[in-house]
Amino acid sequence: MNAAELFWQRQALVFDLDGTLVHTLPDLTDALNQALAGEGSGRVGEDLVRSSLHGGLEGSVDAAIDHLGLAPACRARLIDRYAACYEHSLAVRSAPYPGVRPVLDRLRDRGVRLAVCTNKLEAQAVRLLAAFDLLASFELVVGADTCVERKPSPVPLLHAISALRAEAHESLLIGDSAVDAACAFGAEVSCLLFTGGYGFRGLGTSPGVLPFSSWGALLRGEPPDHGAV
Repeated sequence: MNAAELFWQRQALVFDLDGTLVHTLPDLTDALNQALAGEGSGRVGEDLVRSSLHGGLEGSVDAAIDHLGLAPACRARLIDRYAACYEHSLAVRSAPYPGVRPVLDRLRDRGVRLAVCTNKLEAQAVRLLAAFDLLASFELVVGADTCVERKPSPVPLLHAISALRAEAHESLLIGDSAVDAACAFGAEVSCLLFTGGYGFRGLGTSPGVLPFSSWGALLRGEPPDHGAV
């Protein structure tokens, strides 16, 4: 079975956000550099943010502190400043990946139940989705602060699946990183990984994981005889 076949078979889909639905790297990097400027330190590049963002804002701050040799004592202050900077610029240079909107429209037409599970704060994730008119496609958004644990723990994914009134065997997590793959594995849920996102790195060979190269490829792979559910 390929990624498109699995995608269109499942009745409950849970999506990662950064690097999966929306290209957020430019705004995240800009906000982190604004926060670092407040510490009088140097700048970081998109590669550092790309490799750390699946750990949330804290993950990128920790990576920046290590890369720039900053004092650990500035961590809490830098996290707060990063969050504040990003709050004011989360949809400036970000954009949904090509094909995301028509895929979500088709899923809605078919009555598939949809949720987002992200390591962004829930309120920020809601604001970002709303900024691109994507929020109405989803029944709920599970963020880093929604549950007691965040991905790669399976807890937030299982919470989303339960809220969609679905079972693990009829659900699917769509993400882009090892964090998503580990989360899905822990929940015993199949997983698709977007190779054009931020953390794929050959994970398509992992058990229970199928890669896809573009949202357009998923749309083209929809079975022509699949009616509304």
